[in-house]
Amino acid sequence: MPLEAKFDSTCTTCQAPIFAGDPIDRHPATDLFVHVDCMPGPEALLKTAPDGTALCPTCGFAAEWPVHANCANPAVDTDTQPVAPPRELDPEVAAAFAHTRGEAVPEPAPQPRRVDLSRIKPGDAVELEEGETGEGQDIVAAWVPEGSTSVRILPGRPEPERHPKDGRYKLPDPEGKAKYHTRATTVCKAIDKVDMLIAWKERQVAAGIGRREDLYATVASHRDPNGADREKYTDVVEKAHEAAGSNTKSRLGTALHRFCEEVDLGRMGIEEVPAKWRGQVMRYRQCLEAYGIEVIPQLVEKIYIDDRYGIAGTGDRGLRLPDYRLPVIADIKTGSIKYAVKAIACQLAIYQDHTRTYDVVSKTPGPRVEMDSTIGIVIHLPQDGNECTLYQFSLAQGREYYMTALEVREIQRARDDTVHALYVPRNVLQPYEWVACRLEALVPLLAERANCPVGEVLTYLADYWPAGVRMPFPADPTAIEVEAMDLFLTPLETELGAPFAVGVAS
Repeated sequence: MPLEAKFDSTCTTCQAPIFAGDPIDRHPATDLFVHVDCMPGPEALLKTAPDGTALCPTCGFAAEWPVHANCANPAVDTDTQPVAPPRELDPEVAAAFAHTRGEAVPEPAPQPRRVDLSRIKPGDAVELEEGETGEGQDIVAAWVPEGSTSVRILPGRPEPERHPKDGRYKLPDPEGKAKYHTRATTVCKAIDKVDMLIAWKERQVAAGIGRREDLYATVASHRDPNGADREKYTDVVEKAHEAAGSNTKSRLGTALHRFCEEVDLGRMGIEEVPAKWRGQVMRYRQCLEAYGIEVIPQLVEKIYIDDRYGIAGTGDRGLRLPDYRLPVIADIKTGSIKYAVKAIACQLAIYQDHTRTYDVVSKTPGPRVEMDSTIGIVIHLPQDGNECTLYQFSLAQGREYYMTALEVREIQRARDDTVHALYVPRNVLQPYEWVACRLEALVPLLAERANCPVGEVLTYLADYWPAGVRMPFPADPTAIEVEAMDLFLTPLETELGAPFAVGVAS
C-alpha cells in the first residue's frame, strides 16, 4: 500500500521531485521508493504473459494466474470454463503480483552457488568459499594445471555438524550423546581487541557502499536502520563487505590452509600446487625444514574437546620440535595477528588443555593427546606476503586468558536486572527495612513510657503480634504481612507521638 513521503527527495526511477506527504511506494523491480505515478500498472505485468494466454478483459491478467482471484468482476467463469493449472511463476513476476495485492514480498530462498569450471583456462586458478560445482561438491579451489586441459578441484575438508546460527560444533559428549560445543575461537574473542575489528569493519562498509551505487541508493531511500528497515541495512552491510573485498583474503587463506594440508599429508607435491599459492606453500615447508620441525600426520586438523567447559576447536597442527620431548600444538595464521595475540594464546591453551579428541572422517572420539604444556607455535603465513615466520606463545599465559575469557562470557550472559533496578530514593525503604526500622524506633519509646526493661517490651509485642505474620519479622515479607504490621504499629506510633516518616517501596 502507498505510503506518505516523510522527506523531500527525488524519485529514484524518473528523477521527479517528491515532497513530504506525497504518496510513494516501493518499485517491485528495484525495491526503491518511487512516486506512485512511476509504479508499473497491469499493462507492465502483461508483458510477461506468453502469447496465446487467455486474459481476463476486466482486470487484464491471465485467468490462470493467482492475481486473477482478486478481480472484482471476473469475466471468465472459472467454475465452468476449464482453466490451465497455475504455472510456477518467475520469482520477479510473483513478487510483482504480491506487491500489487499489497502482500509482503517473501525473501527468495538462497540458492547454492554454481561454479562454471569450464571457464578456467590452463594456468588459471580460482578460490571459492562453500561453492559448488555442477555436481554439488563443496570445493575450496579449482584450477587447470599448466600443460593440461582438465580441471582439478580441491574439495573442502570434512567438518562436523554445526549450529546454523552460531557455528557451534555438534559432537558426542563422553556418554556418546550429541550436544553442541562452543567454538574455541568464539570463547577467545571475548578478550580480543574488538574496537580495532569494529573500526576495520566500518571502513570496509564505507568502501563497499562507495563502490556500488545500488547500495548507496538503498541506504538513501531507507530511514530506520534499527527498526522497520533493519533487515535492509543488514543486507547492505553484507553486500558492502563483499564489494570491498572483505572476504577475499578469507577465501585465499582457506585455500592456502588446504594446500598446506595436502602437501603435509603427502597427497600433493609442491609442484602440483597452483602458481597462485605455490610460493607460499614452498616457504611454509622450507621454514619448517630450516628449524628441523616435523609435522605429525595424525595431528593435522585435529578436533580437540574440553569437556570441563563444553568447548571444542580445530587445531591445525601437532609438531615435533627438535628441542621438545612431547608434541607441540600449532596453528597456521594467514591473516594479520597484530590485534589477536591474546586471543591466539587463549586458543592454543584450549587445544592443549583438551580432555578428548574427535576424528571427523571416521566420526569417532579419541583419547587425550599428551602435548607439551609450556609453549604453542603459530606459523604466520600471510596469504598476500612472501614470508613465513614462527612465533612462540606462552601456554601458561594463554590459560590465564582462557579462564578470563570464560569469566567475561559469564558476565555477558548474566541477566541485566541483577545489576540494575529502578532508582529508589534513600527516604524510601524496602518492606523489611521499613518494618524493622519502625520496630527499632518504637521499642525504646515503649520501654520509657512503661518504665520497664526492653526485654518486657519485646514480650509485650510478641503477645500482641498480628496473626498470620511470621516471628521474628522475616526478611522476605509478603504484602499481607507488611500490611498487617503497618496496621499493628500505626496506633502505637500515634499514641507515642512518634509517627514513622519514611515511606515504603512498592
